[in-house]
Amino acid sequence: MVNLNNFVVTYYVVAIVCFILLWALRCKLKTIKQRMFAFFIDRYASQSIEKELVVFKEKLFSHMNTMVSYDSRLKTKGQGVIRVLEIGVGTGVNLKYYPIGCRFICVEPNPYFETYFKKNSEKFRHIEVEQFVTAMAENMAEIPENSVDAVVSTCVLCSVMKIQDVLHEIKRVLVPGGKFLYFEHIGYDRKTWKRFAQRIMEPLFKFMLENCHLTSDTAVSVRKVGFTDVSQSVIDIEGLCFLYRRHVIGIATK
Repeated sequence: MVNLNNFVVTYYVVAIVCFILLWALRCKLKTIKQRMFAFFIDRYASQSIEKELVVFKEKLFSHMNTMVSYDSRLKTKGQGVIRVLEIGVGTGVNLKYYPIGCRFICVEPNPYFETYFKKNSEKFRHIEVEQFVTAMAENMAEIPENSVDAVVSTCVLCSVMKIQDVLHEIKRVLVPGGKFLYFEHIGYDRKTWKRFAQRIMEPLFKFMLENCHLTSDTAVSVRKVGFTDVSQSVIDIEGLCFLYRRHVIGIATK
């Protein structure tokens, strides 16, 4: 006759062991996926996509050249010497657009980007990198409130877990009058065939590209956060695949 107590104990032990093994396997797969994603972005995606975005980024980021820092020490150094925070910095493709003398902080959830970023940042001696923070943009606890003059995000908000939490964090760390500069791909208008195509392909993009949502409504989300001013425009970039051709470019002021 089977001892019921022994059976129950054995059942729970096996269940716990299976749970631990599955958890470990999931962590291992996540690590492998993050490594591969960082390598792919550095070796292929950054170069091919960036050439289509240069003109738009140059115009957007040029606004930082005339900004004066809220920091009393940096303010004396004149225009452009500001503290900039970039979320989802990746390999650092945006470094070439930043003003001479600016102080730079980056927040990146994928730790395997740090090596690529540091190697790339050596080419841009005109920027002083203050911090590389490995964290989710939904919780930037290491960044003090009212501490940065500008926050930048490019092709990042499509992949965050909770966009409203990210936007509230961005607003929190910005100084009074600080600027949030964003350039993000978004979904097409609802009830169009292009939006339908995005919805069909979205699960694959989410799996392959770190939670990328093709139907992201960033343009709408930014206006809900409570910035004092939001200036943005929606454009289609013809050189890109139609699935991520539509972008919103904007500046939101705290």
